[in-house]
This record gives sequence, C-alpha cells and structure tokens, in this order.
Amino acid sequence: MNLKSFMKEEEKKMTNALMQQVDSLKELAHAQFNTAFSNAQQVMSFTEISNIRRIYIAGLGDSYAAALGLVKLFKKYSDTYGVDVVTPMHFTRFVKNNNFDKGEPNSTLMITISNGGESSRIVETVTKAKEMKLLTMAITNNPNSRSAKLSDKVLLMELEKVPYATVGLRSYLTMLYNLFSFILHFGRVRGTISSYQEEELKNAAMQLFDEYVEKFDEFKDIAKKIADEIEDDEIIDFIGDDTSYASAYFASAKFVECLGSLISIDDSENWCHINAYLKSDRAIPTFIFANKYSTSYSREVDTAMQAVMMNRKVIVVGDVNQEDFSEKATIIALPECEKYSWIHNFYEYIPLSMIVAYLQEKKNTKDFCTEKHLKNATTKSSKIEIVL
Repeated sequence: MNLKSFMKEEEKKMTNALMQQVDSLKELAHAQFNTAFSNAQQVMSFTEISNIRRIYIAGLGDSYAAALGLVKLFKKYSDTYGVDVVTPMHFTRFVKNNNFDKGEPNSTLMITISNGGESSRIVETVTKAKEMKLLTMAITNNPNSRSAKLSDKVLLMELEKVPYATVGLRSYLTMLYNLFSFILHFGRVRGTISSYQEEELKNAAMQLFDEYVEKFDEFKDIAKKIADEIEDDEIIDFIGDDTSYASAYFASAKFVECLGSLISIDDSENWCHINAYLKSDRAIPTFIFANKYSTSYSREVDTAMQAVMMNRKVIVVGDVNQEDFSEKATIIALPECEKYSWIHNFYEYIPLSMIVAYLQEKKNTKDFCTEKHLKNATTKSSKIEIVL
C-alpha cells in the first residue's frame, strides 16, 4: 500500500463529528432538496402570497447567515416593496409600531428561521410580529417548538436528527434549501419567474452540488494541509462580498463553535480600512471568498494581494483564475459555475468545515460550544418582552 492509499484508509477511520456531517451531505442533499420544494408549495396559499407587500427575515447565528445568503434572490423575485433581513434583537426591542411601515394586516410577512425554534428572541420576534398584525412563517425543524406553534405558517425542514450533528452544518444546508424553495414558489405565484426558470435554477443548484462532491477528496487533501499550517493560530480573518459574506459568516462561526477561535469578518473593501490592521505575533490566516464572475472580483484580487504583502497566510476560496493571485496564496479551487455563480453560496463553506474538522482532530478537541461552562447560556431562557 502506497502512502496516499494509506492516508485514505486512515481518513475513513476519522470519527470527527463535523467531518461526519460533511460526508453525510452526499446522501442528504438531494433528498432534502426535494422535500423542501414539496413542502414550500403547500405552506402558503396563492391568495396569501398575492397579498404580501413587504417581507422581513429574521434569524440568529447560522439562520442569520442563511437569510443573508438568499435575501438578494428574494428581492429579485418577490415583486414586493422590499425584502430585508432584520436581527431579532433590533426588531423586538427597537422597532416601534409608530415607526414601522407594515401596511394592511397580513400584507407584511415575517419569516423566522430557527432549527430548534426555541431561541427566546425568535419566539419574541414571532410574538411581536403577530401583535403588529404581520403574517408569520417559521422555517424550523421542530414543529412542537414555541415559535412554530405561535406562527401562522410553518415550513418544516424535516431534517433527520443524527448524534454527530453537534454544530450546524446539515441544518444550514437544509435552511438554505427551504428558503430557496419558498423564494422560487413565491416568485412563481407572483409571476416573476417561469416554470422553465424555476427548473433551470433547481437543476443548477443540484448539478453544482454533485460537482462539489466530486471534489471532496481534493478538498480534504488541501484542508488537511491548511490545518497543518494554521494549527497554532488563534486569530482567523474572513473576507466575503455579497452572498459570499454569508458563507464567510457561517464558516467563521464553525471556527468559534468548534475551536474557540477569535475571528473577524468583513467585505473586501472595508477589510482594507479596518481589519487589515489586526495585530498578532503570528501571520494571521486570512480566508478570502472570491469569484471571477462577481462584480467585486477585481477588489477581491487587490485585497488578496494586500494581505499577501502584509505577510498574511492567505487562503482564497472560490471559482477564480489562479494566475490572478500571488503564488504565496493558497487556492481552494471551487467548481466552475458562470450563469448562476451565486449558487456557490449553498456549498462554498464546505472546504472550510473540513479544515475545522482536521484542526479538531489535531488539537484533540470537542466542539467548544458544547463545553460544560456554556450550559448556562441564556439563548432559550432569556426573558421575553414585547416592546410595541
């Protein structure tokens, strides 16, 4: 047995929970995708969708990232006066009845995204939205949760619970698929998207996933190499523009939840004004999500060069032209996708999740967010107050 074959055999023995989640996506994605589209068509009636004039999406943690990743698509196909992502803290405590344009009863839709559906601020968001006569819809995996029971509509994720899903990954992909499904159904009802376009988008999403799966071994090889290089680094920097900001947000969360890393996130322009000045005794690993079909690609290239010149450990993640970047930068090359390049948002965080899994193995650590000292977290027990 040669060295490479030996390493592959050792890989199979890996019991890291996060890597188990990554590998489970191969079986999960297509089934979950079909379930999401089936359920999305039933959650709201033609009349209810036709009456919507404004939409808000609220989520926390991974759910917030999912909302950020798809709000642009929702704006494109909603045919409403606006679609906005709001933080539950802002909506529940700082939005007032007299300064909130909500229109007629049930003409504004509040969508909450929460895997467990029990976070106090999510419950508070639904409760307040109903007091303000908004139509409420919960995207959740828990039909018996407080937020689900309070909501007018529930888009159930139907994600199988597995013991190794200790942090969000399977749930994140499922959230994205469910919100994506609802957006396309909403657009079909509003007449902003044809049945042909809907099928084309659905096929593009799953074709790209299959192309990611074909590169899983390649991703794991480079993820292990990067993990070896950044094992002793505690500060990690992330850069992402547009929909890829959501991927940077989600990926950074895994570094925090699983490793307790100190992270920062910004877009490719603002990073040059602020986060470029982060100070450390070590070269800071800097992950840059980039895409050659993005209108901000030239800035992403410039930012990567600046980071290299500052002796950062630069890792570029994306469908890019490798010759556009310094030889000192490490490239995680994602599959080619020109027409719907934003669909990378569904999957581009996967290689970084692999890096986190390898780092956990190397450090022999469990998920930081499940440590005993975090059992006193107040995310579910925080007092609910309705401020109108």
